[in-house]
Amino acid sequence: MNSIQTDTIRPFAPHDAEAAAALFQAVMLGSDTRPPAGLAAYFRSHFLDGPFADPDIPSLVYVSSQGGVEGFVGVAVQPMRIGERTVRAAILGTLMVRDHAQTPMAGARLLKQAVSGKQDLTLSESAGDASLAMWRQLKGSVLDRHSLDFVRVLRPAQFGVEMLEKRIGAARLLSPFARALDRFAGRKPGPLRWTGLPADFRTQGGVHARPASVDAIAALATDSLSRNAIVPLWPGNCLAAVIAEAMDKPAFGATHLCEVVTKAGKPIGGFLFHQAGRGPAKVVDILHAPGQAGPVLDALFIYAHELGAAAVQGRATPQLLDALLSRRTLFAHESASVIGTKDPEILKAFQEGRAHFNGLVGERWTRLMGGSFR
Repeated sequence: MNSIQTDTIRPFAPHDAEAAAALFQAVMLGSDTRPPAGLAAYFRSHFLDGPFADPDIPSLVYVSSQGGVEGFVGVAVQPMRIGERTVRAAILGTLMVRDHAQTPMAGARLLKQAVSGKQDLTLSESAGDASLAMWRQLKGSVLDRHSLDFVRVLRPAQFGVEMLEKRIGAARLLSPFARALDRFAGRKPGPLRWTGLPADFRTQGGVHARPASVDAIAALATDSLSRNAIVPLWPGNCLAAVIAEAMDKPAFGATHLCEVVTKAGKPIGGFLFHQAGRGPAKVVDILHAPGQAGPVLDALFIYAHELGAAAVQGRATPQLLDALLSRRTLFAHESASVIGTKDPEILKAFQEGRAHFNGLVGERWTRLMGGSFR
């Protein structure tokens, strides 16, 4: 008598890499072409062999009754220190299911099993409406102050053309007029001066941004993030590798890794962003010493403006919110950062903004967002 095969969820294994890459190509990139070989290799290296892979807390695949991989959730395990304890955070990303209509519960089952692992806390910074509803059913909490995307407009007319061009390609013909309008508005007081960056905008005390090495930013990140109640841990040279990978996003444009220094050359912060053409500067992360969020942001805005960027956009952190609010910044909510934990001390620290999440601690630094695998 033949046994009836049913769909299953099991740990991601090396032989699943090609299927997971094809799923990513179809679901996340919306392409029916064959994925490049480098994509499957990345799934193996990042989710199975890399420093954030933990066999006790694996990534998961959803396998149909016919034996095909039809769903996947990626899990990266980030060690963290809280007080004298070391805990493991499972950072979830790349939750994808091939056909929701055929398997409506596959995503929920993947998420439920991933959240139920051996980790001390579970985090995600890209929960959309559907997955957010699942998180709430699993008693997860939304980290409101980690869930705001910000835009600081530098050139209002140019920014408007950039937004319009996404819908109407011919709008690019308006770019020369937009640049002329922004140059004029930057020299004159008026409504546009409020959203743009005036030509006479300067930082206080000679603070400025300059290109920095990966090691310099790694040292800066280690120092600034160690002041939080929950401190991310990167063994060996792991943090430098994270920063180097975060720089490798050709789909987002040229990479700019900078430190912000005083007139005397003392580092007070740093940032990493990508920019294509005259489009917005897309920030991966912003780091700053205590009390220096404002000057670091000012240096970032000037640096991006000098490159010709229309705006600066990125994900806010609780430590940046006050400085962003006082600098004519617009906010939107595109996806939520969420947490699941039974530890009240951990939950309180994140909810009060005493733990860094997003950017170098999360999923946005990975090559799955903006990287090339050819």
